[in-house]
Amino acid sequence: MSILRSTLLADAREFADATGSTRWLDPLVLRVADLVFRREWSGILNANKMYRAAVRTPALTLDSTLGRGSFDLSALNSGAGDTLQTFYRIIAVRADRMTYQLDALDRIPGAMTTINSLALASPAYWVVGTTVSLSPARASTAPSVLVNYTPVAPSLLADSASTVEFPAGYESILSMELGALLLAKGGAETQASRDLKFLADEARGDMLADVARFTTNPNTVQHGDTASEWGC
Repeated sequence: MSILRSTLLADAREFADATGSTRWLDPLVLRVADLVFRREWSGILNANKMYRAAVRTPALTLDSTLGRGSFDLSALNSGAGDTLQTFYRIIAVRADRMTYQLDALDRIPGAMTTINSLALASPAYWVVGTTVSLSPARASTAPSVLVNYTPVAPSLLADSASTVEFPAGYESILSMELGALLLAKGGAETQASRDLKFLADEARGDMLADVARFTTNPNTVQHGDTASEWGC
């Protein structure tokens, strides 16, 4: 389920027909690789939000007057170096045997500083900038936040011998997309870039179908991000 960072860069140069060339220096290639990596993992986690998931227990900053707590989104990251897990989406929030529902600021009076948590009809959380607030909250109970996350981006790995995590058998998608972006500067190489992107698109469709579910149960229609959109 991984590819050496050195292999990723070498394969990308091979696809771009630039093996052994200094045409693109590693710092530039790594920056573009990060973009490709982020795009691909975004697609994976949107196809299956539980493909990489974990529970975090961030410490709350309490506002006892208003009966709510808050934490920064960065508290949902975990690890460091080659084990870094970078938060992507909040899936669920629970505390004190209660499930908190995401709500919008224009519908949640508890988000206003002049109204306390008693104004809320049910436990809720909301996000402003990088701050997550939830109400009600108590100092004695840290929330359990189910999140999904992306693995370490190529440029943040320790060295070229570190591995870039990706679904097994589909690692070449990263190399093809990276090669395509490096070539996408116009002129005679535009068609070569398009060809690589076409090949990557074909493989990506198979990959997303594979990661979307791990059972034989059909999942052709699902809720959006908010179940209430479907009347639930």
